Amino acid sequence: MGYFVGIDLHGDNNYIGILDEEDRKVFKRRNRNDINEIKRVLGAIQKRNKGYSSRIDL
Repeated sequence: MGYFVGIDLHGDNNYIGILDEEDRKVFKRRNRNDINEIKRVLGAIQKRNKGYSSRIDL
């Protein structure tokens, strides 16, 4: 099963959304525009669900 990840970037925050192949939301969250926070959030998702890519490069 594949996933679609989108990051909507705003001036001081971003929104990460993840959909599965049937367009069901499996994750959604608003975050500060801080690369370390984004890495932490994506890393936590990756650990929780091995179905996501085994590597996330930012």
